Amino acid sequence: MHLPSAHPVALATRSGCVALAVASALAMAVPAAADDRDAFFFTAPNLATWRVRGSASVDREQPVEATDSQEPYSRTTEQASLAGVAWHDQDAELQLNALERVSYLHTDAIFPSGLPLPEELQETRAGFLYKRLLGGGWVFGGSASIGSWSDSPLLHTSYPIVNAGVFVRMPSGVSNAWIFSLAYSNERSELNGVPVPGVEYSWLVDPTLQLLLGFPVESAVWKPRSDIRCDLIASGFGYLHLGGSYAPFAGFTPLHLRAAIDFGGDHFQRQDPANPEDLIFFRSLTYSVGVEVREERLGSLSLAIGYATQREIIEGHSFTDTSNHIDLADGVVLHLGVEARF
Repeated sequence: MHLPSAHPVALATRSGCVALAVASALAMAVPAAADDRDAFFFTAPNLATWRVRGSASVDREQPVEATDSQEPYSRTTEQASLAGVAWHDQDAELQLNALERVSYLHTDAIFPSGLPLPEELQETRAGFLYKRLLGGGWVFGGSASIGSWSDSPLLHTSYPIVNAGVFVRMPSGVSNAWIFSLAYSNERSELNGVPVPGVEYSWLVDPTLQLLLGFPVESAVWKPRSDIRCDLIASGFGYLHLGGSYAPFAGFTPLHLRAAIDFGGDHFQRQDPANPEDLIFFRSLTYSVGVEVREERLGSLSLAIGYATQREIIEGHSFTDTSNHIDLADGVVLHLGVEARF
């Protein structure tokens, strides 16, 4: 299964970004279902602590020069998601979720293929996540979502977005576990439309260090002190993140300062693509700093500023094929995000 990058411009100063990427590579289908603080929550033998969660964010790429263009390129991406626990008992839960994401582009840049960049790119999707605790640390789960790149997802006949998959957690000792998954997605940057098996080992090295090793993701969460957290993730589908957070005030622990380095980006599709397998990939190496105020039971507010380098926009079957791309100058990116939990 696959999640769209949480961010879009992907300022990974939010604590949920690592969780999103891990869930993406393992078994989740919709960001609204997967955005939780702990990257290992999705396969852990416990259930959600919230009943309804809504989030919204705005990412702004400031104007820069673009290849073969007469006017500066800029982009604003708005995203909103909603998730709710529709049913639960002491051993299982069913979450329903939805996502709306729109990117507004200002540019006259044209791909080498002759096609211009669209003025607007949109994504709408809805799905579910089911999780059951089998006892003794065993967990079974499944998810699916369907969506559209169109502004009229129920009426338009453009290429639909389909994600589905299952996972099982098999305990190994007291705190560790094997995680096996099988995921299908028709919007991946690689292995698109192919059911991909996953094998991961969740290893609690000590109380401060948690590792996830295997395919298709490598991840680490290190908490040397209660006020410091460091995250590392490398995905086989083209995403790399290194970040950390620090709570500077002992008397106000919800406040965290954050810094991150991210390589990757998000993707969309034209409403009427010439080839339904072609996606538009936004790629960059981004350095960011920010601040977040988070209360686990209530939600969060985050602000960040970043500087994006090695930027390009690719249209094709894969982000690794750069034969049809537009280069962008380095530039500033901004992020504002809010989440509410009930």
